Amino acid sequence: MSKKRIAGPLYLCFIGLAVLLMGALFMGLLWKSYVGAKETRAWPVVEGVVLEASVAERKLGPQIPQEYSMGLSYSYDFEGQPYQGDHLTRRENPWYKDRERVEVGLKEFSMGTRVEVFVNPEEPKEAVIKHESKAGGYSIWFPGLFVVAGLGIILSALRKILSEVEKGIAS
Repeated sequence: MSKKRIAGPLYLCFIGLAVLLMGALFMGLLWKSYVGAKETRAWPVVEGVVLEASVAERKLGPQIPQEYSMGLSYSYDFEGQPYQGDHLTRRENPWYKDRERVEVGLKEFSMGTRVEVFVNPEEPKEAVIKHESKAGGYSIWFPGLFVVAGLGIILSALRKILSEVEKGIAS
């Protein structure tokens, strides 16, 4: 059995493993996104009132353009306790380079507007006004293709290595 004959298939095993691991990583991230989006849909709904809706600004550096986000604050009561929230979704309110994009979103949340607030029953300080998309769960099949491809590459390379080992034993 020659080392040269198994070097190529062994290299392919590592390539297959890398492809498999990348696919598995992205599947995990998409699954986490889906579960988080699905979880907020099960939270109890309470009525809240928008206290403040403004455009927040930031400039991270002299060469970086100004960015804008929704500065949002709302109050709600959960199980007899008052709370305040500032998140539109579970993630931080997004930042945009276009101020108009934020201003359009603010029209929906003017001061004094009544809103539905979805409250985490285990941590009532965590609340959202909008659910995130469940698209991660619907597109998890794509990185799954990389997992399957990585497994195929590994199995094909292992089959080649085993045939070379058998040839070496037979001779």
